[in-house]
Amino acid sequence: MRTPRRPGNPLLAVSLLTVTALLLSGCAPASPAPPVSESATPPATVNLTPAAPAAPAQLLDGDCSALATDDAVSALLGTVVSAQTGFVDEPSANAVTTIGGIQCRWAEPAGVTGVTGASLTTVMVGSDAVETTPDAVECSEASFDASGALASTCSFSVSSGSVWLSGVAAMAAGADEEDARAAVAAVGDIIRALPAPRPVGPSATARVWTATGCADLSARAGLPDLLDSPGLRVDDADSSGGQRAAGNGAALAATGFFGCSWYHDGDTPSGEVSGFTSEALPGGAWAQTQVLVVPGATVVDLAGVDLAVRVPMDEEVTGVAEVLNVFDGANWLQVSGAGELSALEPAVVALVAALNAG
Repeated sequence: MRTPRRPGNPLLAVSLLTVTALLLSGCAPASPAPPVSESATPPATVNLTPAAPAAPAQLLDGDCSALATDDAVSALLGTVVSAQTGFVDEPSANAVTTIGGIQCRWAEPAGVTGVTGASLTTVMVGSDAVETTPDAVECSEASFDASGALASTCSFSVSSGSVWLSGVAAMAAGADEEDARAAVAAVGDIIRALPAPRPVGPSATARVWTATGCADLSARAGLPDLLDSPGLRVDDADSSGGQRAAGNGAALAATGFFGCSWYHDGDTPSGEVSGFTSEALPGGAWAQTQVLVVPGATVVDLAGVDLAVRVPMDEEVTGVAEVLNVFDGANWLQVSGAGELSALEPAVVALVAALNAG
């Protein structure tokens, strides 16, 4: 893929109904049992499913229109754009929300003629929640459309009071650097004019996972032996990506996000599991509510974890047919691979156990 909770101690309410037969001595007949009232209240049903952690409170209440309207951004970019909404089923795409920030993206409609590649991506987080970067603007030129016309793209960083805004502004084809810098300056003016947003930190959660590196994690989970795949190798996976707001990387670091990639050098030996990847977002268990309502999401019975959910993917876009999301305690683990995911379930359980062991 180009890049899912802890056994608790639920209180069980048990209702016992005892019927006592009174036996009389001698030849006396037994007394009949009293009739059972049809209006008696049945025992209460107890829901044993672990409750999902509440989603973190977000800056601007998670409302991108409170930062800028579609019309305002369209005017800045020189073409009609709109806010892109919707949940992205990837742990790496949800680190900003996990620390109480807000990420917004405005872009042109997909799949229509005349698209110029213009977009604006922003990440706003509390200045005390991440390691920020100094105010700056860096621009470059790139071609977005079939004509090959160049347009300027500028990444930027600006602090205002207790918040930090970073992002990337991609202009419509034909726009020059002066246009791009003017758009970025206007974005800076917008955030400085906002009423001081209330700083929001990550919500209180249960113990979150920490990682000491993918090689160590794989060894502690015993994955090659467990999967009968001694040829499997593992590396830390790069989650930085290109042309992303600096706040994304800062949020990933602040949450302790980590990704791992298992692979073979060369062809997969006969009988061994082919390569697979994982992403872990400590503190990301709040996302299970969103994952459960993704079209096609199916709960999987996987012993040893709180909740497991398989979700189908667009293979042409992602390279995989489905992913397995595991939620355990406060954490979110996602696993994907080219083969059948059921073959990876023992590895998933072992990974969660190793992460819980610390």
